[in-house]
Amino acid sequence: LRNAFAVSAAMATASARETPEHMDFAKNLSRRLGNLAEAQATLLDLDGEAPLAELVRTVLSSPNAHDGAIAVGDLPDVLLGEKSAKALAIVLGELSTNSFKYGAIGTGGKVRLSGTHHAEAIELNWSEDRGELEPAMQFHTGSTGQGATIMTRMLAAVNGEMESIPTASGYRATITIRNWQR
Repeated sequence: LRNAFAVSAAMATASARETPEHMDFAKNLSRRLGNLAEAQATLLDLDGEAPLAELVRTVLSSPNAHDGAIAVGDLPDVLLGEKSAKALAIVLGELSTNSFKYGAIGTGGKVRLSGTHHAEAIELNWSEDRGELEPAMQFHTGSTGQGATIMTRMLAAVNGEMESIPTASGYRATITIRNWQR
């Protein structure tokens, strides 16, 4: 499967060489495919389960997470089932991409991710601080963007949800996954 991701990324990059205005898209797609390949390898190596902290490190080690822009705080010591791990990998990849394009990472700010484990759910808190550079990103759960739709659908598949709130200094999201063992 890793090979299929690598071939897909190479095809996107090669296609963009003919139309330079598409190079940013191709690079972004290649990065996302690389993240998915790493997350998939983590799942395959662990018989379909992934430690939450390891999955988070893998997904957030993308080129968008440079210079310590994403600080990972305390996370619960839990094993995610394959479906939950895939859903979370896509959601975190999308959040980091959005932060790079529109939010804290792209404006030199900081992102903090932490989480808790309750009897019935895992809750992750993503918090962006853009500083005083620009007004808060207007991204919310009612957004009709493709990324928001993907995140909503992926989380719904594991009985999860995400609450997104623009704040005075940036953006905050609370991700809840109820069926994290599957």
